[in-house]
Amino acid sequence: MLLSLIRKNGLNLARFFTQTPLLTQETSVSKCCSILKVPISKTAIQQTAYSTEVWNTDSATNKSYKSPRRKRYGYETKYFTGGLLPRPDTDNPLRSLKAYKVPENWVKKKALFGQNDYIDILGDGKVTPKDLIQGPPWLKGFKGNEMQRLIRQIKYEGHHLRFYYPTKHHKLRKRIKYLYKFYNHRRHKTKY
Repeated sequence: MLLSLIRKNGLNLARFFTQTPLLTQETSVSKCCSILKVPISKTAIQQTAYSTEVWNTDSATNKSYKSPRRKRYGYETKYFTGGLLPRPDTDNPLRSLKAYKVPENWVKKKALFGQNDYIDILGDGKVTPKDLIQGPPWLKGFKGNEMQRLIRQIKYEGHHLRFYYPTKHHKLRKRIKYLYKFYNHRRHKTKY
């Protein structure tokens, strides 16, 4: 603000500062003009005051007028930052791994594991474990993915489901249709 007044009236800067050693930021434009004995109009005072207000509020160009902000506000360090690590208290023992326990191989559960696997020891070998398992017939002795299992279920009891449980039958068919697309998507292409 003061510099713009000096430039407009063509004053020497050295002369200006020697004549006005007690100027502060609160010194008004009219007071500066009376000290320097420079005639100035009210419109010039208003223009300089307006330009200073705009200049002070512009934080993009003038970095010194930015309001100070705390950096890393709310961050708490979760580790020790006081130099060398302190000695641990001798009252509290250090946490360590449990003592190694030797496994017992002759416990009843391990010793008798698989004792009834060979069920047809005195027969001709035609009896298999799947013959003794209780459960749905489409799952006995079956090994495969979900789509193959559902196709097998439809094959075994599809007619019964269709008449007595139509919603369940519809959901099974829908799932088979989805899985068919899922398993066969881009299956035969060699270059992707």
